[in-house]
Amino acid sequence: TFLPMKAEYYDGQGKVYRRMEVLEVKEIQGIPTVTKAKMSDLQTGGYTEMTFKKIEYNKGIPENVFTERYLRKPPRKYIRRR
Repeated sequence: TFLPMKAEYYDGQGKVYRRMEVLEVKEIQGIPTVTKAKMSDLQTGGYTEMTFKKIEYNKGIPENVFTERYLRKPPRKYIRRR
């Protein structure tokens, strides 16, 4: 696959200050998908671990919902609050 497994963020002096690492990839509906990732702050030593659950693809959302207009103010029917 062509999934990025690690991304590093650099400051103005070229020093890495943040790193994202993929911890787990699963195939969901035939698509390799990141299900667990970790973002580390290399200056403080802190990190955030993200776990993605209930991933579904091809949900029938029209293409025009992904325009800048709708991304700024999404139609209510596509937003599910829990």
